[in-house]
Amino acid sequence: MANYRQTVLTAFQSVEDSLVNLRILADEARQEHVAVLAAQRTVRLSVTRYKQGLDSYVNVITAQNAFLTARQGELQVQLRALTASVGLVKNLGGGWPLPQSAEADPTHSTPNAANPDPDSIPAPMNVATPNPPPDSVPDRKPEDLLKQDEAATNPAPVAH
Repeated sequence: MANYRQTVLTAFQSVEDSLVNLRILADEARQEHVAVLAAQRTVRLSVTRYKQGLDSYVNVITAQNAFLTARQGELQVQLRALTASVGLVKNLGGGWPLPQSAEADPTHSTPNAANPDPDSIPAPMNVATPNPPPDSVPDRKPEDLLKQDEAATNPAPVAH
């Protein structure tokens, strides 16, 4: 009975830790997004100053580098949040659904980790890349890259 209670308490602790981790990561993601928007504005201003002849192109490159660093930080936080979400699902006892062929065939056994059955591995989800890499066109203008990144960082309106 004591072992059962300890197992249940450990499970509750794991779920609570995952929930706290997700809340902290959500706050961090908001802060990273604010930093990305500020860096994006700096790029816009530096491009304008460069076009008007007030600054050198080095300032544009420096601002773009800062923007890309901030964007990379934002994406890393999003990756950690997704990983934490998977951990939460795992802690709650969730898992991958079996393919329909396995559910229909009662003789189908669950594969072991050393020798997985390729039919039982779920297909990867089709997830749209939030910020696709820029095209490999060498003569892209800074404002073109900025427009692409603006579209990726501005959240879509939520329908209620």
